[in-house]
Amino acid sequence: MATALEVAKAQVALAEDNETERVFRFILEKAAAPGWRIVKALGHDTESTEASLDKLLTLGLLEGDARGLDGSYHATSLGYEVKEAISY
Repeated sequence: MATALEVAKAQVALAEDNETERVFRFILEKAAAPGWRIVKALGHDTESTEASLDKLLTLGLLEGDARGLDGSYHATSLGYEVKEAISY
């Protein structure tokens, strides 16, 4: 279980970055998603999508089987705790 500080830190990071928040929400809705599918579905450019994925990985909200757009991503337990705290 994540600490309240970890959840709060992630909430703030998502609130400050709408594009990263949209990527996170998309992955939550799909349960898992490959990087290229995220680009296509959200219409984001590749560089900003990769930056969002890196940020979400660094925050510990996602895990992936590879880095970048070739990876497939899913939420971690912290990601689900943040989802519950934000109430998507």
